[in-house]
Amino acid sequence: MDTALQLSILTIVVILITLFELPKLWQEKLWKEVIVFSTVLILGTVLMVTWTIGIKIPAPFKALGIY
Repeated sequence: MDTALQLSILTIVVILITLFELPKLWQEKLWKEVIVFSTVLILGTVLMVTWTIGIKIPAPFKALGIY
């Protein structure tokens, strides 16, 4: 699959997840959950974008010497 297509699909999925989950949390004023949700979503998105464009991220356990 083309990289641009993969990134487009990823962007659409992230937007849909955000539109589905964030308004409920915001209306109920669950600020800690909003922060955790946003952090996890951003971290996951960054990891998926780097993986999609071909950047290899080393496993944390290998960096620590734990196998």
